[in-house]
Amino acid sequence: MIAALGLLAALQGAPPDVTARVDRARLTAGEELRLTVRARSRTAEPVTVVLPALTGFAITGSREVTEVTIEGLGAPVRTTTRELALRAQRPGTLVIGPVRVRQGGHEVATAPITVTVDSAAVGLATALSPIARGLLDAAPPPARNDQVAVTVIVPGDSVLVGQQVDVIAAAWFPREVRERLRRAPILTMQTPEGVWAYPGAAPTAVAASRLVRGRWMDLFVAHQAVFPLTRGLIVIPPAVVDYAVPVSFSFFSREDRYSLRSDTVSLTALPLPASGRAAGRDQRVAAQGLTLDLVIDPANGRVGEPIDVTARLSGVGNVAL
Repeated sequence: MIAALGLLAALQGAPPDVTARVDRARLTAGEELRLTVRARSRTAEPVTVVLPALTGFAITGSREVTEVTIEGLGAPVRTTTRELALRAQRPGTLVIGPVRVRQGGHEVATAPITVTVDSAAVGLATALSPIARGLLDAAPPPARNDQVAVTVIVPGDSVLVGQQVDVIAAAWFPREVRERLRRAPILTMQTPEGVWAYPGAAPTAVAASRLVRGRWMDLFVAHQAVFPLTRGLIVIPPAVVDYAVPVSFSFFSREDRYSLRSDTVSLTALPLPASGRAAGRDQRVAAQGLTLDLVIDPANGRVGEPIDVTARLSGVGNVAL
């Protein structure tokens, strides 16, 4: 009995067992990782977690919880867990310094953690076409720099029938609002009537940042290429952005949800000019000589059995078929 009490006293006087780990050691600038600090001890004394300077990261959420478990005849084991959601703000090799945990007269420090942050510039350059990037760079900023705004950007107010028109929807977020988001906003565009359209490539992360009258604003974008089929007025419907902002910085705080719409944008589809046309030539602009072939294998089947259907579209056009 005396030996057991001595062992129990020794366990209660031991320093806490502390670990610190991240869920990913490599990410892209603007993405998030989770830092988990866990301290286990057999004493009831309070545990204090001292975080290092998180240079290069922004804290987007945090929570702390303590659990008590009983293992055999020993003293209860108290496990304190601190979780932090960190967003990488710049590329490079970032170091999360030692996390120090204090309990009573003990202080335990974890080993530093190295995180590699890749630049998002390469991915964004490939995700957004040069035409769309040029439109975004030339877009006028919103009237206010302290509120979220949505705008639709077009290259001009008129276009020829069949000519490609790149339409960009841009959601402007003040940086202090964007840094509080737990997930990327959802930006949607509707297809106008009287056009043939297909979605263009666009990054899901921040596509660009602009200094608007002394305040940084981060932009999320959606891209659509449209081709007017007939002449006349083309009305581009409003773009919509949906996002949620936590009420507080607590990890468990509720979120206020918002939905914003842009103004409609109109452009005029003009008929093709008559000058320069060769008589008798096919004047279709989007595509010509299209053929569609269907191959069904097997040709006969039973109810419930899969059948492979291959469709092949071929021809000449100014867009990807």
